[in-house]
Amino acid sequence: NLELKAQFVGQLLGYDFSANPIIRSHLDSPQEIRDRAFIHLTEYFKSLAANEPVAIFLDDIHWADESSLDMLIRMSQDFTGYPILFVALTRPTLFERRSVGIPDSINTQVFLKPLSREESVFLVGEVLQKIHNIPDKLQDLIISNAEGNPFYLEELVKMLLEHGVIIKSEPHWQVNLDHLGETHIPSTLTGIIQARLEGLPAGERTILQQASVIGRVFWDASLKYVHQSACMEESRESLEVVDILTSVQGREMIFSRDTSAFSYAVEYIFKHAIMRDVIYESVLIRRRKQYHSHVADWLIAKAGEQAVNFSGLIAGHLEKAGREPEAVDYLKKAANAAISNYAVDDALVFYSRALEHVAAEDDQNRFDLLLGLDRGNYLKGNRDAQKEILDSLQVIAKQLDDPAKQAEVYIRLAWYSFYTSDFPTQLDAARQAKTLASRVGADELLGRADIVEAWALMMTGNESEAIIHATEALELTCKTNMRLEEGNALNLLGMLSINFGDYFKAIEYVEGFIKISHEIGNRERELTALVNISVAYTPLGNYQAAIKSLKDVLTICAETGDRVMESTARINLGWAAQASGDWELAREHLEIGIAMKVEFEQTDAEAEGLLWMAHTWLGLNEPEKALPLLEKTLEYRRELDQPHHIIETTAAIARAYFVKADIANANKQVNEILNYLTEGGSLEGTWEPLRIYWICMQILKEQGDNRYKALLEEAYHFLQERASRISDEKSRQMYLKKVPWHCEIMDLWKTEAV
Repeated sequence: NLELKAQFVGQLLGYDFSANPIIRSHLDSPQEIRDRAFIHLTEYFKSLAANEPVAIFLDDIHWADESSLDMLIRMSQDFTGYPILFVALTRPTLFERRSVGIPDSINTQVFLKPLSREESVFLVGEVLQKIHNIPDKLQDLIISNAEGNPFYLEELVKMLLEHGVIIKSEPHWQVNLDHLGETHIPSTLTGIIQARLEGLPAGERTILQQASVIGRVFWDASLKYVHQSACMEESRESLEVVDILTSVQGREMIFSRDTSAFSYAVEYIFKHAIMRDVIYESVLIRRRKQYHSHVADWLIAKAGEQAVNFSGLIAGHLEKAGREPEAVDYLKKAANAAISNYAVDDALVFYSRALEHVAAEDDQNRFDLLLGLDRGNYLKGNRDAQKEILDSLQVIAKQLDDPAKQAEVYIRLAWYSFYTSDFPTQLDAARQAKTLASRVGADELLGRADIVEAWALMMTGNESEAIIHATEALELTCKTNMRLEEGNALNLLGMLSINFGDYFKAIEYVEGFIKISHEIGNRERELTALVNISVAYTPLGNYQAAIKSLKDVLTICAETGDRVMESTARINLGWAAQASGDWELAREHLEIGIAMKVEFEQTDAEAEGLLWMAHTWLGLNEPEKALPLLEKTLEYRRELDQPHHIIETTAAIARAYFVKADIANANKQVNEILNYLTEGGSLEGTWEPLRIYWICMQILKEQGDNRYKALLEEAYHFLQERASRISDEKSRQMYLKKVPWHCEIMDLWKTEAV
């Protein structure tokens, strides 16, 4: 277990542990890898903190990528209550780029101000402690020019040492005040660093310039390669790189590090990013390209198994060397690696940079990169950007006259339409994909298209047709050994079985989905299965099991930060709680779940949550709070063209008017429902068909309208037919006696029979 945990963390950091079948099974679920790694890292630090306080120091976090910052923030919040201290240094530019988002209760910001004169005097005394009685002229010059900037102050002192104004001797250093008057003192930090660079021996200056092209962090082996390659091109003698690095390190312009990314090379870092930048800008543009090309060659040759880790760095050097076609390949690798680690923001940047280097007529490369951008924007929930990308993909796939590519785009368009609740477009796109996939005999694409088509049919109330396509998808995915999609097909069949009232069959399908998800190690799919099995438990009346399953999901979501799954679990928990009469539990979760669904623009799920919240208010005898929610739900269902859900909402409106004692309006809604049923309308696909019957019967009976008797007979036989499908006697009795409206129907039937 410890080894597996370490491998999840290593995979997140860019190492390849795909030889482990469990890691390999998660490669298509990057968020799962990231979430598991996060859990294991937090466990590690918490275990350390159990023995003694822990301090974690982070430098220059303004250079950190978005995903690293997100993880840092999540960790700091997760460590609340533990003796763990983060000390993070940053420039103010971080706060211009993003909000840190850490609660003030656990976060203290310390803004560093310029040194006061007293502090500057103290620092000068420390830096120049070997000078006996520092001359006022020297001290005043240093302090007035530094203006409270300690880095400028240190660099100015070093410049004065290198220019002979301050002379190292024993036992005390000496000051040449005459020379001080002749020395030009730059007014800026950049000027000071430039003056230091210009004052160096030519060999040291050259080596530093070549090192600056590698980056703020560099390695002696890479620098030797760049230097020797440049010398060969320019037909000049090479220098002793290691000796020069030792000399420059003595000047405190660079420092060696204790550990290195390459075991056979010493790793160095420039003292400050500004120093590296100033030195880099001093390199002639022609030579910069030449040096960047050599750095890229060295990294490609030496990265080996860590090539994926360095693909973004390699791509950057190739871009600056003008080797765009090669840069595109490495940007793709970097983007794919970022996606696999759920570093979505970084991936989007890499894909976009690659597209800038691809010719407009290079449709194949553009298609592949746009697929990546689509995936990234899907993961981020950027629906507008995703639609624009899908439009471009459709154009390119058509230009390539490639049916398989066109089918892929239509499948993605179908899922985009599902998540934006545009089910007619989803259905049309899925059918287009099937036609194209059939043309080239692509069973893998056909299976995926069948699944998304069946979902569209189910969402529009065509369950009978949906189950045909879901069954076809299951056969195809089994045939092609697509384990993930096989699980998705089982999940879909489970949801359809719920709609048909065959709850035990639904549980069987979803348990198969759980088994596959567990076998392939896909925790995200396991969570989906846990949510969906609760959807089978709730109409059975097994509210305790449903609520327990959903609370387990919420616990895992709290650990992993999966807010989309959390929102779904809260809506379903609200459904089970209100059905069981636990109004406060229902309100608690529905309020949060609905707000999250609004944020995610999941209209269908929001409408469902609003329905359960309305029933909750009715259970609390507050119809005035229920009716506005139901009117909004009805508006959504009409927009989505879901007649079965429109009727379900209409029944809830009828109940609201009935609770309000507005019998006329309640009766109006009931008549609308009865007309729908008389004209052949179906209740298949509604969440609680027998609740609809019960509400109508209750209102009709209250008015003395004998139509309730025919409705009662229909409801009773409907109830008995569904109960007959439940093979387990205990579960069948729970279905008949624990669901409130089922009990009411049974009791009324007995009364009428007597």
